[in-house]
Amino acid sequence: MARIKTRILILSDTHGHLPSRASAADELTAASDFSVAVTGYRLPLPAADVALHCGDLTTRSTPDELRRTLSVLRGLRAPLKVVIPGNHDRLLDAAHWSRDDGYGYGYRDPEYRTEALELLEDAKADGVVYLGGDGGGGAHEFRLANGALLRLYASPWTPEYGVWGFQYPPEDGHDFRIPAGVDVAMTHGPPRGVLDLAGFALPAYGLEPSRAGCGHLLAAVARARPRLHCFGHIHEAWGAYLARWKPATTTTTAAAEDDEHDDAETAARHNTTTTTNNNTTTTSTTMSTVTAENAIDAAASRSIVALQEIKPMTFLDPPATPAQAARLMDWSAQMGVHIDWEAEESKAREGQQAGQEEKEEEEEGKRQYTLFVNAAIQGFREKPSQLPYIVDMLLDEAPPSET
Repeated sequence: MARIKTRILILSDTHGHLPSRASAADELTAASDFSVAVTGYRLPLPAADVALHCGDLTTRSTPDELRRTLSVLRGLRAPLKVVIPGNHDRLLDAAHWSRDDGYGYGYRDPEYRTEALELLEDAKADGVVYLGGDGGGGAHEFRLANGALLRLYASPWTPEYGVWGFQYPPEDGHDFRIPAGVDVAMTHGPPRGVLDLAGFALPAYGLEPSRAGCGHLLAAVARARPRLHCFGHIHEAWGAYLARWKPATTTTTAAAEDDEHDDAETAARHNTTTTTNNNTTTTSTTMSTVTAENAIDAAASRSIVALQEIKPMTFLDPPATPAQAARLMDWSAQMGVHIDWEAEESKAREGQQAGQEEKEEEEEGKRQYTLFVNAAIQGFREKPSQLPYIVDMLLDEAPPSET
């Protein structure tokens, strides 16, 4: 089957901010504080075959904020713009908005939600597709204008923390039904252990950062192995990471393999088993016990970019170096971090035993790599100071349309 090079623009957590109109040079020189300098979220944003916004379209969940964000999305130079909500987008969560216990926000203005849904409906005219909220997530296929077929899974749900929208109690878990063969998973929050470290400023106060991702999501991603998983939510964990999955790790048991949508409650009852054959020990790890440490081969994975590598994170960090400033200037000029999926995979494979990975992939019938991208735009002090991502990857050609 032919494959088509496809460009994907990835954004998240814009929180109602409009892109800057400053020049690339002004972005990094006009700000008195380098850590909050806007570094690429500016007009015109890069052209792409498809744009993905991973949620937190608003801050205070108002129609005006949503209108601003949709104006940006509608103006993107991409035929298709796929959008999911985040925890801040409470007015799009019907159950949350209707709460009458003092935590719902419907009392503020009962027409807010109606107006928001009308804004989303109007945005369809400019190629904006809203997935999320009242059952719109899940698996979808899109025939792109460039002739490619995009298989995508979407979900806005994150573990409960405070009183926000689209959240589930961590003790209950959530069933992320990511099907095998999906190209892209877009969620609002990260999987646990990958680009999810929250509280980089805490060491300045004698405290340690903590992991804020979802373990149920990690298990689902480890099972499905999408080529790309994009999200936001944890602003200071902005970055990109190419993970290689451990070949000995499986995320389903025989029971789960009979149903690729085995729910989280059932999966939680499965156990880890270890078998030894010919002095070789193999561990099968089930959904309830999957961690980044036992599912991802850290030695064969690579960090492509992390926020703490390119700019100061706290007042304890040294000032930005000339090399950091130059790197940000280059990215600001191209209005995002560009990643070529196939090129990064090729780099990751270098140094591995010749033929080993191809053999493992053939034996498993599973992909070996997933590119994780945290594309949160809002950064320090609630400023839109972080860059979008521009990911190029090969997608299958869409089959002929049935007439």
